[in-house]
This record gives sequence, C-alpha cells and structure tokens, in this order.
Amino acid sequence: MPAVTGLMPYSKVTQKRNKEDIRVEIKHQMWQLNFQGPVPKSVKDQKALLMKRETIRLTEEGGMVAGDTEGHTSFLIQSEAKFCLSDDC
Repeated sequence: MPAVTGLMPYSKVTQKRNKEDIRVEIKHQMWQLNFQGPVPKSVKDQKALLMKRETIRLTEEGGMVAGDTEGHTSFLIQSEAKFCLSDDC
C-alpha cells in the first residue's frame, strides 16, 4: 500500500523494526516546520504526534475539514525513512 499511495498505516509504526524510522520522520517534520523540540520517548506519544501533524497537513495542504481527518488511518512519509512493512526488508 505505501508504494502505491505514499501513505503509511499508523498501526505499522508501533512495530519494533520501525522505531528509528518514526524518530527520523518526526525530526524531519519538525525541521520542515522550523520547530526545535524534543522527540517524545515513547512510541505511543510519537504516534500521537504524527497523527496530530498529519491532521494539520491534511487541513492546510489537503483542504480537508478537521472533522474528516479524525478517521484517517495513515500518514504521508515526508522523510527518507524506509518504514518496512515486514521483517524481510
């Protein structure tokens, strides 16, 4: 799915193999926003930060209404992180 749509399901970022990728993605998005701050330590908080950032991106860039973004289950990868979907990569 990500190869076709460019979107990564939030459920996959909780996998152990993607812990470093999620940190890279958050740092990249913070850099784009010119925001200097700490990356949350827990994966749960990192995932929540990605969800919040994707909601902002969809409303500002995608033109979606804030209520419509609540059911969105994936985010656009904006960094060079690989986000493997299986243990084979």
